[in-house]
Amino acid sequence: FREAVKSESLHTLVNPGKIYYKDNYLYINELMKGIHVYNNTNPASPQYAGFITIPGNVDMVIRGNIMYADSYIDLVAIDITNPASSKEVARLKGVFPYSVPSYDPTYRVGVIDDTQGVVVDWTIKKVRREVQQIDYPVYPVYFGRHGKPHPEQDQIGRCLRAARPKSPGRLQEMLSNQHSS
Repeated sequence: FREAVKSESLHTLVNPGKIYYKDNYLYINELMKGIHVYNNTNPASPQYAGFITIPGNVDMVIRGNIMYADSYIDLVAIDITNPASSKEVARLKGVFPYSVPSYDPTYRVGVIDDTQGVVVDWTIKKVRREVQQIDYPVYPVYFGRHGKPHPEQDQIGRCLRAARPKSPGRLQEMLSNQHSS
């Protein structure tokens, strides 16, 4: 993503964000994509001047002829002396906190290793992978009337967790001893 800041021709405005006005030009952010540039000398008929591709961009500010914009975790300085052919003049790497693109929380997300770079997009795919290995038996919780645990459940559960039996025979023996005492 660090080599991608460049001026391009027409892009359709789909998801607009912040709007900035300077020297008869409108700069309209296309969220996460870049900035549309319009010549607004005639406000009744603004003319499309170009698009500045800035991956991960959501904000911008202009001082003099330099536009400062975010590009994921970096701060980019872009010379807009000629807005139709803007160019990157500086970049401060890792200025902003690392964050991942929005995603549907109903999907599990794999481990993200930020030393490998920045996550810029997601691909949803089915994978078959064991998530967690449990080496001990898992005992069910039985619910009685009104959705409350059976009165003896907690006492039995403590006994079972403490003993961690290795065989069903041992479990039967423990339960028999528990109820007979």
